[in-house]
Amino acid sequence: MIVYALIIRSKDGLPLSARTDFSDEVNRNIKENKKYVKLVGTKAAQVPEKCVLQLKDYTIYMITCVGVSYLVMTEFHYPAALAFSFLNELMREFIQLYDSNKVNTARRPYQFIEFDSYIHKTRQAYNKPQNLASRVNLADLNTELKLRPPYQLSLTDVEPYINGNKLMTNHLPQLGVGPPPKLEPMTSYSWVAVMFSILLILLGCTEDLWHCTNLV
Repeated sequence: MIVYALIIRSKDGLPLSARTDFSDEVNRNIKENKKYVKLVGTKAAQVPEKCVLQLKDYTIYMITCVGVSYLVMTEFHYPAALAFSFLNELMREFIQLYDSNKVNTARRPYQFIEFDSYIHKTRQAYNKPQNLASRVNLADLNTELKLRPPYQLSLTDVEPYINGNKLMTNHLPQLGVGPPPKLEPMTSYSWVAVMFSILLILLGCTEDLWHCTNLV
């Protein structure tokens, strides 16, 4: 069964539309695993156009085209061919409705939330595969997946972003790495400045000594 769908702008992860009929959200397991959909979306600009992340009870699929990424979370045993077919249908319809300029100039999250009605209708159809016989050729879809298998993401690819580990380690000082710092030789200008400073100090001391002698 298709559980959740999300459409994002690939370059910055801005959510553009999503499934909003959360009647089955009473399932805590679904809520906990939905976070991985957004985490996979953060990788869209760094990974191939077709990806899969396998979780314990669910599978997340993603395709990217023309700067937009389409993601779906399905139950573990839902056929991969149907999941990618579902995403392809969303992609074709979304591209017809919204051109690249509208996507690139979007400023607020879920600016195209009205597309949810199409997500909902398509999800209902794909959750009854017996009704898709005349619409989807599973044999051809499975052959395509064998010839062009999706990139397999691992949990380690996305989990560090949950607590920001990757962001933090990028800014930590690298202690004990590389050769010790070397002292640079002083330039002639530096030597002159040092000698001038010493001369001023000596003159100051001489003047203080003269004042002390007069006082005595």
